[in-house]
Amino acid sequence: MEKQIAQINPTSAEAYIYEGPGIGGGAESIKHYPPKEGSFVLDIGFGDGECVHGALSRGCTVFGADIAEASWLRACERGIVGKGFIPLFMDVCHDRLPLPSNVIDRAYCLETLEHLANPFFAFAEVKRVLKHKGIFVVAFPQPEKNLGYGGGDHAHVYPGFLQR
Repeated sequence: MEKQIAQINPTSAEAYIYEGPGIGGGAESIKHYPPKEGSFVLDIGFGDGECVHGALSRGCTVFGADIAEASWLRACERGIVGKGFIPLFMDVCHDRLPLPSNVIDRAYCLETLEHLANPFFAFAEVKRVLKHKGIFVVAFPQPEKNLGYGGGDHAHVYPGFLQR
């Protein structure tokens, strides 16, 4: 499998063996690439709110975009809604982020890319709202794990997407 992936994406050999912060839902990326204290953060696909919680603990204002109602329920259970967290329930593949341009200091898309039917639109929106010299952290699972359309599976793989 590694050889097949490497033929599609020449940098994939490194990504294929990478066992870094993206493993385990990508939430550890917040530890390795934390936002500055008091900054504005965007989390695309906030899921259970682990990344959101990490940014809130640094005094950040966090906007979380997710299409799943379950994410809202988990955020409510964790008690993070209304305490610097602003959930945005939307489909980032088609809907514009309800934020002005150039306001976000740090954006995260942690193990969400592979669930998006139109990541190009979503990433163009992130680019629009991200400040000049802002940072966009993307983590995704190894491509051979959990491929498919069932619950918890990853429906889309975009070889070469990040080279574009």
